[in-house]
Amino acid sequence: MEIKRTTLAGYLVTFFLVRTYSC
Repeated sequence: MEIKRTTLAGYLVTFFLVRTYSC
């Protein structure tokens, strides 16, 4: 369960980073 949470957090951070960089 912890791994899944970490993966979700990583995915969210990556998405946010990509969006910020794209902007």
